Amino acid sequence: QPYIFFTMQVSTDAQVILNYAKGSVIEGLKEAIAIASSRNRHLVVKPHPAELNQTILLELERLKGQHDFSVVDENTFRLLEKADGVVTINSTVAVEAMFFGKEVTFLGDSLYSRFNHKRLAAYIMCYLLNENYFAKTPIATGNARKLLSMASQP
Repeated sequence: QPYIFFTMQVSTDAQVILNYAKGSVIEGLKEAIAIASSRNRHLVVKPHPAELNQTILLELERLKGQHDFSVVDENTFRLLEKADGVVTINSTVAVEAMFFGKEVTFLGDSLYSRFNHKRLAAYIMCYLLNENYFAKTPIATGNARKLLSMASQP
């Protein structure tokens, strides 16, 4: 069935705390619930894999008991491919959604909300690194050099 995809960010993410007026991923989830309902769409929620705050996860389950939405741990690209739209506070999943041509609703003050196709392509090609940030291995040497080069530019 058609759905809206809400990708949760880590509750301590600076983008959530500093660039979202409501300052909480749970408040973002509540907004996503309302948006999906107003569009007569099912809501699919993917918790962030690095979320460690059990209170957030318990609240997610409590809200799931009150509202009709799904909590999934599927491949993000597959979820984006089938989604009617995406709701996010300020996740890089929004960049991926825009790449797929999906409508994205930003809840926070996101720099991604100002991306057009040209800026999106430049961001992907120039600023994103192909790196598994959750791996316990060192960053690849080439990526480390690129990151240091970007950081030293005015």
